[in-house]
Amino acid sequence: MHEGLDTTRTASVRVSLLVPMLMPPHATPRPARFGYGLGVVPSGAWHFDRSKSHESSHNPPSESWPPLNPPNSQSLVHLSTSPRLASASEHLSELRVPYTIQECDRILTARGQVLEMQEVTIHGQRQRVWKNLPPTFRDFLLKQLLLYWDRTFLSSPLPVPPSDAGDTTDDLREQVTYGDVLRRSLELAAWLRGRGVGVGSRVAIGGGNSTGWVVSFIAAHLVGAIAVCLNAWLPRDVLVQCLAKTRPDVVLLDQERTEVLAPLRAELSAQGVGEVVCWDQWGLLSDVAKRHVIDVRAVTQGAGRETLEDILQGRGLEDLSPESDAVIFFSSGTSGPPKAVLSTQRMALTNLYSGLVGVLSRFIEQSHNIALTGNAHARAHSRAHARAHAHARAHAHTRRVPAVVASILQNPSLPKDRGFETVFYGGAPPSKQLAGEVKARWPKAGIVQGYGLSETNAYVCSTAGGDYLAKPESTGPPVPVCDIRIVDPTTRRPVSDGQTGLLLVRGPQVMKCYYGDPGEVSGLGSDSDT
Repeated sequence: MHEGLDTTRTASVRVSLLVPMLMPPHATPRPARFGYGLGVVPSGAWHFDRSKSHESSHNPPSESWPPLNPPNSQSLVHLSTSPRLASASEHLSELRVPYTIQECDRILTARGQVLEMQEVTIHGQRQRVWKNLPPTFRDFLLKQLLLYWDRTFLSSPLPVPPSDAGDTTDDLREQVTYGDVLRRSLELAAWLRGRGVGVGSRVAIGGGNSTGWVVSFIAAHLVGAIAVCLNAWLPRDVLVQCLAKTRPDVVLLDQERTEVLAPLRAELSAQGVGEVVCWDQWGLLSDVAKRHVIDVRAVTQGAGRETLEDILQGRGLEDLSPESDAVIFFSSGTSGPPKAVLSTQRMALTNLYSGLVGVLSRFIEQSHNIALTGNAHARAHSRAHARAHAHARAHAHTRRVPAVVASILQNPSLPKDRGFETVFYGGAPPSKQLAGEVKARWPKAGIVQGYGLSETNAYVCSTAGGDYLAKPESTGPPVPVCDIRIVDPTTRRPVSDGQTGLLLVRGPQVMKCYYGDPGEVSGLGSDSDT
């Protein structure tokens, strides 16, 4: 039984912020049901309807995201809070009393704040949205990559990883900067554009955690395509089903997935799947695989300066907007074949700011400046590699599923003085003890847990800091742009306080549809009250 709908919240811990750039979907498995789950709620209909409790702005969306600094800049993007937040923080600090979720949200979402909201009409429905959200993945990714050009972006295992007990030194990992990733992404994007890929095209990406995965994702968005993010660990037949359902124009794979799918090239072509490209370890591919796929290095060399400039400037992408289709993730398939979850740019990007809500609730009492910084992201092939890498390198933040966090905690070789500033986890139910164990091991760490679904693009609810420690079974309240309601599964009427029911979710992050399965969501959302 979740107790995630408390109406009081206490600010307690200052937490350094990490804005996630990218995470392959298979690294954070999520529940598969569309907006549904079990929970309890006080009696009533939609709870925490912030449309009446925040300073709503009815201005139209900004034409462009606030411009960032040029390449090679060493400065951070400081989003200073307004005097309203400073004075409110000082007042609450003096009183030292709990304050309601609505009061906290009014402060966080007021005019001029990072999390300011506004109401817009999307597909005929009024929605509360994050006003400062970048309009597209392309806008967000380009500006981050240019801003932190010289900084290390990714530390990734080489394509042939060491054994779990093996060495973890830098000669077995690839270190790349933001600038390196942008250069590689532009070269791949130029080739994709040359093959006719553009707004509305689908580019499938399948592989383990690696630089190649990130480069493929960014390249697809640079030309306005829909990134079809395959779960790389699915059985071969299920991977074929996912590709046949989405019919991508191009398929980008790592060496392992290429060996699995290359022999089926004729079958995939017959089902409308386009060219298959391998992004790494061409020399290790079998002769059979090489006959059916393309070596990415052979097609991304020598892109013309004019083509690269066109991509950087977004020429030909005038129709790309927040409501354009952006990504397809796949449900876990626990109740049947995986479903292809299609979301727009706005739907998928909403998670970017929703993930800050729980953290910023802690911030109100403690500071008046927020810095969104360019941080290095480390990737591991396995849980054992995650433990070893956490031991070998001092990362300030970690984002994992609960099982990996627990594994790191239990690693006897982790130095006693090795800690984190923030520990984020989600994607699976954590144990009741995990939050307390993290705090006992790393007393200064901020802890954040998020609850969501593939179909809601992650965050629906979040909890952090003292709130989470006080009620470790809670998923926390819904984020301000989202409404939830718990109803009787049969009648769809709101249940009474303390009763278990069906969790309904409404907000700008809820998926557009199941691609290729329109009948799966017929009737859902047709009622203006759901």
